Formats: sequence, structure tokens, C-alpha cells
Amino acid sequence: LEGLGYEVVRIPWLQGDGAPASRWPGISYVNAADVDDTLFVPEMGFGELESGWLDRLARQLHEQYRIVPVPARGLLLDNGGIHCAVASGRDAGGL
Repeated sequence: LEGLGYEVVRIPWLQGDGAPASRWPGISYVNAADVDDTLFVPEMGFGELESGWLDRLARQLHEQYRIVPVPARGLLLDNGGIHCAVASGRDAGGL
């Protein structure tokens, strides 16, 4: 993608155990939502490690987006995410 002129921003991903019945197959911060140039990014509550990454993301994207961390541990552990919740709310007439 970089060769095509896109800026690539590396995103952390945590691997789950892969078991079919697992409640936690893995966590990706990519399941975010862009609403009016505000990027709502999932936050798991990992403390300094995560806040450092979110700060770096805000610095990298400051010209395009305002970054808003959203507590999403429950959503992500149940195989959902911010984008899923926004889409679900829209389908239900909530947005």
C-alpha cells in the first residue's frame, strides 16, 4: 500500500487462543467508527501501553481525525466492536 502512495499506520492486534467456542478470538483496534472526522477507537483498559499507542495514533492522524477512545472491553470480548455497535444502533433506528 505504501508503494501506491498510501500512509500505513501499524495497528496492534492481540491473538486469542483460536478455540471455536472461545469468547475471545482476538482483539483488533481496527474495528473503529469514523463519524464526521472523529475516529472512535476501542479502548481495552490496558493502561500505559494502550494510552501510549492511542497518543501516537492521535499524533499521526491529527490532521485528518480527532481520536476519541471508547471503553470497549465488553464489546471486543464478545466478538464485536465500535463499528459493530454503531451499525447496530443505526439498524435499530438509534442513529
